[in-house]
Amino acid sequence: MKSQARRYIVVGMARKKRKGSPHPHTLRYAAALASLLALSCTLFERKPAILWTDTPEILIAVEMFNASQDRHIIEVHYEEDLPGSLSAFPEAGKAGPSLVLGRGLRTQTLADYFQSMEFLFGPLALSKSAFYPALLEGGAKDKRQTLIPVSFNPLLVLIAKDAAVQNSIDSMTELDVPPVDGAVITMDEIQRRASLFTAASKGGDERIGFSPRWPDQDFLFQWVQLSGAGFGEADPRRDRKSQNGASSALSWNPEGLEAAVASLRAYVSATNGSAAAEDAYAFKYLFAPGYKNVETGKILFAAMKSTDFFTLPPVLRYRYDYRYFSEGGRLAISEDIRYAGIPKNAPNRASARRFLRWFFDADHQKAILEKSLSLRLSESAFGIAGGFSALQDVAETTMPGYYADLVGHIPPSAMVLPPETMPPRWPVLKDEFVLPWLVATAGDNPDAPISEAFSTSLQAYLDKNPDLR
Repeated sequence: MKSQARRYIVVGMARKKRKGSPHPHTLRYAAALASLLALSCTLFERKPAILWTDTPEILIAVEMFNASQDRHIIEVHYEEDLPGSLSAFPEAGKAGPSLVLGRGLRTQTLADYFQSMEFLFGPLALSKSAFYPALLEGGAKDKRQTLIPVSFNPLLVLIAKDAAVQNSIDSMTELDVPPVDGAVITMDEIQRRASLFTAASKGGDERIGFSPRWPDQDFLFQWVQLSGAGFGEADPRRDRKSQNGASSALSWNPEGLEAAVASLRAYVSATNGSAAAEDAYAFKYLFAPGYKNVETGKILFAAMKSTDFFTLPPVLRYRYDYRYFSEGGRLAISEDIRYAGIPKNAPNRASARRFLRWFFDADHQKAILEKSLSLRLSESAFGIAGGFSALQDVAETTMPGYYADLVGHIPPSAMVLPPETMPPRWPVLKDEFVLPWLVATAGDNPDAPISEAFSTSLQAYLDKNPDLR
């Protein structure tokens, strides 16, 4: 029976291998979680509710739920492109899901796909006040909850903690630079300290404190986005489309993009001299990951997604302090925020609903964190479903008990706002076009206005990749 249980969990996850997958630990999850499946044969006689997900970190919760009772069972199917799979169903010729959990579910292509989730809430059930308010609102349609937030990942800015490190932020007190106080840091603070770091070079040593163009280009996107670029899924109700009116899945705020790129160029010029100087410095010195370059004093700051930072070994994390990157009163939250929903006319909805009631219980999420620690799954996956729990008390009170680095570093709740809804296939569009365009544009001065130049380049890219329109 144990071998049958192991096959049950691996089949759904190993069916596809995602190109460029951020989850190399999927099979490790499957192997570790197989130890939880010493269940009776009656478990497999129950009709399962099918969970489609792109988040292997949810497996631990599924197996704990299945083992906790004998009436309901959840079977996990991994879907590489979750929004795409849902949009293609039922043409794909496979059974539809009872429950969906993962990225990209807020897309307009799925606007009418999910049923109301108001059943979760009530005096004797879950309270809406248990969630980060803005994240919950991000899953509502026409004042009805259709998606429930599961987890999120803010962007961190790392600094060296050890005062003995020559170029750490603490050693800059001699330059009359105030310490980085509070839980957040803005671009103005980064620029002020990076400028002093560069100016403090001694003995002809060449130093650049920070560039938004490297080493983590996601910082560049988040800064431009929070500065008003407003990249998001195209919506005919919004006046944000390409200059020539051509079809595109991506929209943006032309004025905001102009202002954001102008700020980017101003930073590069005032702080580091030029984009060419930044590139030359990176070519000479920045061979290691960003956080290691901070430790060695090559740069002052490095950006990192929370899920990546908290899966570093604790002994390595201890060398750094961090702040949440913030602009305009909101945190930079990764677009891979996870939500859960139940499709309309989904089979076995009773089991799907029971699982969600079980999962969105603070005590059960604490048990998930405890089990992840005991199985050493927390070494390869962070928190709840790969991020901070959308249950505010779990994120602020429970998780610091399992991640000591969070003590005194809780995300400010008023700044936890959902990111813009992005078009399907956004990860591809972002990596192949948006980020390279932003990096290149920082050092260019095209004759055309920024928004027009972006539109022209985007249309040329989409002409070569029509499936991304």
